[in-house]
Amino acid sequence: MGGTGGISYLWMLPVGLIAVVILSVIGVSFYLVFPEIRSSKNTCVPSKTEQAQTVVTSAETASKTVAGTSSDSNTCEVLLKTMTPEEQKVLNVLRAHKGKYLQKYIGKEAGLSRLKTHRIIARFAERGIVTAKQFGNTNEIALSDWVQSSEMQNANAPQNA
Repeated sequence: MGGTGGISYLWMLPVGLIAVVILSVIGVSFYLVFPEIRSSKNTCVPSKTEQAQTVVTSAETASKTVAGTSSDSNTCEVLLKTMTPEEQKVLNVLRAHKGKYLQKYIGKEAGLSRLKTHRIIARFAERGIVTAKQFGNTNEIALSDWVQSSEMQNANAPQNA
């Protein structure tokens, strides 16, 4: 009768191809939705020459830590280590404008949507990093005093060779 007697598995080829395409689309979508996966360069972290200048002996470090003015406690550096890349962008825009800027311009300079910028600033305000004040149809965002004062202390700290 001419039949091979076996079952044809040819249907598995298009099904497998469709599964691969679907998984690829999901992977690309995940990458675009969660950009934290991408690496970003911290602009607030001191360069290697700055790190070499701030090397302190263990006795000096211990005495400064007891006094509460450890040169290792760079607030900006600590904040950046706990932030997502988008949050780092917002903080760096604020730092570039001396700690005070309008929310709509922060989003544009950081390359973020209005909603994403609003959510980041809301998280910052919740953590006490920034304060927001109504300014027309936008908000004026200002770095909190403790963030600015710690940056000033770190900038004015004596550099030991």
